[in-house]
Amino acid sequence: NREQRLAQAQIAHQATHDSLTGLFNRAAVMEHISNRLRDRDTEAALGGFAVLLLDLDGFKEVNDSMGHDAGDKLLSEGGWRMKMALRESDYLARLGGDEFLVIVPQVSDETTAEQVAQKLIKVLSEPYSISLGPGSASGIARVTASVGISMYPRDGEDRELLMKHADVALYAAKNGGRNQLCFYAPAMQGRFPVAPK
Repeated sequence: NREQRLAQAQIAHQATHDSLTGLFNRAAVMEHISNRLRDRDTEAALGGFAVLLLDLDGFKEVNDSMGHDAGDKLLSEGGWRMKMALRESDYLARLGGDEFLVIVPQVSDETTAEQVAQKLIKVLSEPYSISLGPGSASGIARVTASVGISMYPRDGEDRELLMKHADVALYAAKNGGRNQLCFYAPAMQGRFPVAPK
């Protein structure tokens, strides 16, 4: 019956979406990458894809100074801004905490991935007006974004390697001063044991 179908649809949605932002979750984006890698020939013919791993610089300070409700509002707003900035063909997910992942398809060179990453850095760096309702303090919160990028097939031909290399590039972006993007390069391996938050 209709109620049962609605309940099943809701359960299916919860399994693939983040409850806070409404974006796809880690499980959904991992499945998405795996599906893309199943047809490697077609993917390569289309130019491959880019994996953009994003982290919000200064998010911990917002949580500490304004509280977790403010942090949640910022994450929701940040997710919405990214969604509005991306193309329909791009795939956006929240991995957890203040980490997001974007898959940019049909990327034959670094230019497209760089343009997308710069756009996301720009929209995420705009001030956030945080209102917590009657009786609560409101305020302006500011964060920036660091982005690590790996490219398929150049930087890896399996999901784990692409994710690992995007993570290494993210560490490089954070160590380089944050609020910027970095493409993965083999020379980065082992140079960044800890990413500053």
